[in-house]
Amino acid sequence: RTPDRVPIDLGGFQTGIHARAYAELLAHLGRTEPLVILDPVQQLAKPSEFVLERIHADVRYVGAHGPDSFRGGIETNIRGGRVWNDLRDEFGVVWSMPDDQRLYMDITHHPLADATIADVERHPFPDGSDPSRFTGVREQALRMRDETSYAISTTIGGVVYEIGWYMRGLERWFMDMIENPSFCEAVLDRTLGFWMGFYTGFLRELGDIVDVIMIGDDLAGQSGPLFNPEFYRRVVKPRQ
Repeated sequence: RTPDRVPIDLGGFQTGIHARAYAELLAHLGRTEPLVILDPVQQLAKPSEFVLERIHADVRYVGAHGPDSFRGGIETNIRGGRVWNDLRDEFGVVWSMPDDQRLYMDITHHPLADATIADVERHPFPDGSDPSRFTGVREQALRMRDETSYAISTTIGGVVYEIGWYMRGLERWFMDMIENPSFCEAVLDRTLGFWMGFYTGFLRELGDIVDVIMIGDDLAGQSGPLFNPEFYRRVVKPRQ
């Protein structure tokens, strides 16, 4: 049905607000509240319910979390006379941000930078189907459905292509797409396997509740595709 107005969304990984901008928004509103980081890589803040209601946001998010076996979190290290915040994700990629900048994290370690296809097969990719990822998500989604009138969306997922260059390094990955596409396919198949397991478990828990399933991948820049559309159609699109 045609809605009464264009829906408003703020607070997701794709429709987020940077922590600095959010702090300025709170100051503008004369609001004092804790600043919670939703996404440390992009330094996105998690808007409070007060702010979401203030701007008439129509969407609320529910997401899975890391498995019980994963020990994530940010470590503080000193390099080159600066304090760095380092985050190792489940795929073995390390993201880093200088403490005196706090704008966003860049990748400082690509675990497959020097890998062969055989190394890709041996690399310990995370288990997307681990049931401990989904504990509590159904209860959370049910509360949203029963207690609010907002659309319920999953957080971002299904990042099949992008994780490949996270693990390989962007320059080397772009070379692989031309010189060694079989390597790219091997990595994409492993990331696809992760997401297939993830969504099988995630949607088993709340597929009958959510209104929106958010899938994402960076495929283009501000002026056009990042790589040859033929490669996308032949290699990436079937896996997406």
